[in-house]
Amino acid sequence: MKRYFAKPDTWFKEGTEAFYEEEIYPVGTLFDEDGISHGSAIYRGTYVIGPNEGCDTYWHSKGYKEGDEVEIREHCCNSEFIVVEGKEND
Repeated sequence: MKRYFAKPDTWFKEGTEAFYEEEIYPVGTLFDEDGISHGSAIYRGTYVIGPNEGCDTYWHSKGYKEGDEVEIREHCCNSEFIVVEGKEND
């Protein structure tokens, strides 16, 4: 079983585990400027609320404050995660 851990500067809190939920674009479908295809999927994980600006205004309007943590689902490139191969029973 694969486990996914957020890299720095992604939607998810760095180093936390995110959960792969649904493939969106398989590897080989889309390519970056270097010709590399990473694929993408919907991931579920921990997001840290930022300042009351941009997309974080939504969370502030719901009563959250900067630094609060919430669980979100987000469409991300697979390369935004460190993938750890676990045992089949993990």
